[in-house]
Amino acid sequence: MPLPRGLRSRCEKILSNLPIPDPFSADAFADALAEHRGRPISMHPLPSTADTAAHTGLWVPLASVDAVFYESRTSLAHQTLIKLHELGHIAAGHQPDYNPEMIQQAFPDMEPRYVAKLFGLPRASYDSVEEQEAETIALLLASRLGSGRGTTPDGKRLTATLAHPVRQDYGTAGTR
Repeated sequence: MPLPRGLRSRCEKILSNLPIPDPFSADAFADALAEHRGRPISMHPLPSTADTAAHTGLWVPLASVDAVFYESRTSLAHQTLIKLHELGHIAAGHQPDYNPEMIQQAFPDMEPRYVAKLFGLPRASYDSVEEQEAETIALLLASRLGSGRGTTPDGKRLTATLAHPVRQDYGTAGTR
């Protein structure tokens, strides 16, 4: 599927209106975004029983806090990207787009009747434009992790992973 026209510039504009912490980290951005919006954001690992084949991250706006859940049984770089993706939904002003089955997969120990009662949502459709916006925002933010504007060990690792997914060691043969 081709990317929507103007996606990157739209996402850059969204980010230009937000406070970007320096040094940058996903947690520092969550704090800055929460303060900017006047609404707390809490970050939590998904339960170990969650079906992460279906979802690695989830944003759940509750009455008094936005809860972001992320897969913790993956690399720190991937965890950071998941967090930034979910924060991207919040930053872009998206409406949560999930259905009770999705919540049940993420929280299988929660009884289905409580899922329906707690979230009270109709079946939602998957909006790929919003997912592409959230992912683009996450990648734009991730690029700040190793930009020299205050790097962290996690940021350096994530940047190295994104910038050089496959490295080949050619050794020193043939060099002088």
